[in-house]
Amino acid sequence: MHKDFQELTKKKPDGGVSNARIVMVNRLLQRAKQSLSKEPSWSLLDVLDGDLLPQNADVMLVVGQYVAALAGVRTKYQQNSYGTMEWKTKEQD
Repeated sequence: MHKDFQELTKKKPDGGVSNARIVMVNRLLQRAKQSLSKEPSWSLLDVLDGDLLPQNADVMLVVGQYVAALAGVRTKYQQNSYGTMEWKTKEQD
């Protein structure tokens, strides 16, 4: 989804986003936000407002914030172990 909106933003940053796309994007964003709701930074993330009819660049900004937040979670909970990445668990602490 992130790459799709990157391409759309390059072609037409001020192009409007359809309600169907907003619904699809919000579904994914809400699921990510709910799954990681215990992370402090996640309370600051927003979903798209379908009533405002955002432009491609607006969607890219919101999705980019989620991508950055997910990267932060990955950094926080993964560790390099013998050349492979592993998730940190309570048993490993």
